[in-house]
Amino acid sequence: MLFQIDEFKQAKRIGLYLSMDGKEIDTLPILRHCLQNGKQCFVPRYSPNNPMMEMLQIKSWQDYEQMPIEPKYRIKQPSLNDDDDSIKRIDALKSNGLDLILVPGVAFTRTGLRLGHGKGYYDRWLNECRRLSQTIEHYHYPMTIGLAFSQQIIDELPVNEFDVQIDRILYCQ
Repeated sequence: MLFQIDEFKQAKRIGLYLSMDGKEIDTLPILRHCLQNGKQCFVPRYSPNNPMMEMLQIKSWQDYEQMPIEPKYRIKQPSLNDDDDSIKRIDALKSNGLDLILVPGVAFTRTGLRLGHGKGYYDRWLNECRRLSQTIEHYHYPMTIGLAFSQQIIDELPVNEFDVQIDRILYCQ
């Protein structure tokens, strides 16, 4: 379904989360598809000392496979440098942003409200994208798509002023 969406087809720079086993929609087939089709792919890097995640570019499937597993979340995470350690990875926020970002969540509403994992990484990152899109010419806010299992879709969620509403939710019925 995702691959048929016009915004996905047209996107050149895509951010996507790397899924936690069984708890989230598996994004590895999406990552592989994007890399095989020449899209620039950016994945999150979390740091315990920094409340703002980075979305760093990975250039190939081999680059993904060589990424170390972050022990706290048990997901792969890019190092600050590329796979052969020769250059610093490209950070999406510092290089004109993204066209589209796939956003994880514990729960979603059909109207785009999202309950994350409680650290606020994506909300902070998307709020910074919004700020940059309002202050820097040619910097645009990405389309946001949440991927969910049907049991993650609920009617209502509590929100606050920092929560970012997602543009579109895709889930199996």
